[in-house]
Amino acid sequence: MSGSTALSAAWPRPFELALRLTIAYALAVWLAYRYGRNCIDALLPALEYAVSLTNDVFRIVAMTTDSHGPDTVLRLRVELARPLTIGAQIWKPHAGGWMDCVTTLGLLQQPAIVMLGLTLAWPLPRPAAALWRALFTALALGVIVFVHTPFFLWASLWSTFVAVYDPRGFYLLCLWHDVLLNGGQLAIGLLAGIAIIRLADRLGRRETR
Repeated sequence: MSGSTALSAAWPRPFELALRLTIAYALAVWLAYRYGRNCIDALLPALEYAVSLTNDVFRIVAMTTDSHGPDTVLRLRVELARPLTIGAQIWKPHAGGWMDCVTTLGLLQQPAIVMLGLTLAWPLPRPAAALWRALFTALALGVIVFVHTPFFLWASLWSTFVAVYDPRGFYLLCLWHDVLLNGGQLAIGLLAGIAIIRLADRLGRRETR
């Protein structure tokens, strides 16, 4: 009987869960639409520094947010920082040589939106879990912005360069980029949200004993 009660608390009724998810994701998407660009603009210096740490191939010339048709994008302009051998060719840095990589903010924000919507929608089994869930969500947002996003942008840069100069080459970083573009971003947010809910609930359960 206790197992049945615990299961009911962990898994809300389908209609209730659907309503919670709808409201939570509507809120998360609105927050991203209303404040996402402002947040990215405020974090650009730190984000630019984080991207520069991911590789020694490209040097960042400029990182800005911009409007591109109906989309808001992050525009990353780079130049070669050192000679680079790709395929059978050697490319050397030269004055005036640069490359643009453009990524929509919606794509960059996907993991955060999915994670935030899930953690907001899922019922709290006990009040003690609320603080833990908020703490882990804030930490996960930091990891997404300053760890995952820089590596995503690095993979985007490399994929853009390879698509022009070695389109038939096989690179694990390009493969990872393709995975992220085809559902990987959503999966990261979903897995992060599930992990936060389970860990916060477990710690909240210990505090109530």
